[in-house]
Amino acid sequence: MQDFNDWLVRLKAYDIELFSIGDAQITVSSVLLTLLLVVMLFFVAGRSKVLVAQRLLRHSHLDLGTREVMGTITRYMVLVVGFLIIMQTAGINLTTFHVLAGAVGVGVGFGLQNIVNNFISGLIVLFERPIKIGDRIAVGDIEGDVMEIGARRTTVMGSDKVVIIVPNAKFITENVKNWNYATTGCQLRITIDVAQESDPRLCERLLLEAAREHKEVASDPPPTVHLTAVKATAFSFQLLVWGNVGGERRSQLLTELNLAIYERLHANQIKLA
Repeated sequence: MQDFNDWLVRLKAYDIELFSIGDAQITVSSVLLTLLLVVMLFFVAGRSKVLVAQRLLRHSHLDLGTREVMGTITRYMVLVVGFLIIMQTAGINLTTFHVLAGAVGVGVGFGLQNIVNNFISGLIVLFERPIKIGDRIAVGDIEGDVMEIGARRTTVMGSDKVVIIVPNAKFITENVKNWNYATTGCQLRITIDVAQESDPRLCERLLLEAAREHKEVASDPPPTVHLTAVKATAFSFQLLVWGNVGGERRSQLLTELNLAIYERLHANQIKLA
């Protein structure tokens, strides 16, 4: 033990003082120690999120989205508390940062509005939950399944398997479509134009049959067909169905219904316009 203490004393003799913050002397060793503690803090915070969301709450009645929210909140609480502890461990009095905080505030006012806006929007999304993990959404020209909701951005995977990073502010300031908000299924609208010489009643019946015979189309509410326009050369129909599916399966259901509709129209010599 004496040899170890002597080694520490010799090592401290080579330590270089860089600058001072208040009464705290910042040296090379204290900087390295702080960096090491920060890395450990981010690791522990990440593991705490996984522990809460995927283990502690795994067998609870909470859905995946709620568990992820609880895990994210836990992660940020660990980060805040850990950062305060690290600063105190380094001997830095946080009151010495008042002037720096004022300068940062000016910087936020001029250059970081978007970051702060997205962060606050992320907190609103996490607490109000207008969207949840697994929901099928559309915002602007982006459509896909919600994979992850972070404090600053939300990860959405489109039907082409391309991951899109969406700033959270979009979910607060823009109109958002959410096919899973009030149901576990999804809504599909299929528009069909047929030649005007076709029998509109027959077309209506064929569209309903194609929808009702698919096992993944909900019977409550039932499929409906509307004649939306009578044009000079065509009738326009819209088939509205609810599917007992979500996520990627929605696109496949849309494909299967379109194929079924085409086959029935073709078998009855009804031409598309």
